[in-house]
Amino acid sequence: ELYLSLISRRIERTFAQARIRAILQQRRKLQAEKQRQPPKTPKFDPVKGHHARQLNLSFGQVQHQNFVEIEHRQAYHDLIDPQVGHRFGTQLVFLQGKLQIQQDHVKIESFKLMSAQSFNPIHPFRAPLSWGMQFNWQQESVHDGKFSDDKQHGVINLNAQAGYSIADQDNHVLCYTQMQGILQAGKSLKDGWRIAPAPSFGCLNQWSEHINSTLQIEVPFWIEQDKWNLRVNNQWQYAFNQNNAVRLNWQYQLQEAQDWHKFSLGYAHYF
Repeated sequence: ELYLSLISRRIERTFAQARIRAILQQRRKLQAEKQRQPPKTPKFDPVKGHHARQLNLSFGQVQHQNFVEIEHRQAYHDLIDPQVGHRFGTQLVFLQGKLQIQQDHVKIESFKLMSAQSFNPIHPFRAPLSWGMQFNWQQESVHDGKFSDDKQHGVINLNAQAGYSIADQDNHVLCYTQMQGILQAGKSLKDGWRIAPAPSFGCLNQWSEHINSTLQIEVPFWIEQDKWNLRVNNQWQYAFNQNNAVRLNWQYQLQEAQDWHKFSLGYAHYF
């Protein structure tokens, strides 16, 4: 009442200030619980996420042929990386290269110049767009312009995608659907290039403090071939800590009763 009288200018400021100060001093003596509780300390310090650079050594099989892969990434964060200190559902990768060693030859498996992905889950007040893009060089299962289950050739790849995603309240599960546009160029392709619209679906899962996984299914329709191509990529990771983890990866492609598959087990170190 005293404060209301002051702001309505029914009493003088000098008269009210001394009385308000006395009231506040008396209130401080009350033995009452604090109404404002201190924020809870997170189990993991969000400023202590994994380092940006990564070195990955993996072993596996591709089309029943054994291989060893060495991968290096200069920066920054991938969807399968440990999530502490990073926004769930985001990816920003620069300068990531992969070298594959088989019994009879060595080849560059891929070189990623840039890859970005931002999943923005739908919530009751908004339906924001999830988007992504990638520019890289990669090996494709294609020979003389057709899908091949025993030969690969390098292509320049550019793709962009947009769509929508949903997530649970605890950010342990995020699922999405997007439409991609893919443009590839290379000598092994018919006319030296090809394009495809590609619906895609996927989920990111944080199963526990140490285990997470990603699953993506793409179905590009290669226009110059008039063919659908099913692509599945599934990754699992167990993180010992923020900078050391083991990974399982399975990739599969199917087109016209011909398939291509790759399985690997690797160790990832961030530094």
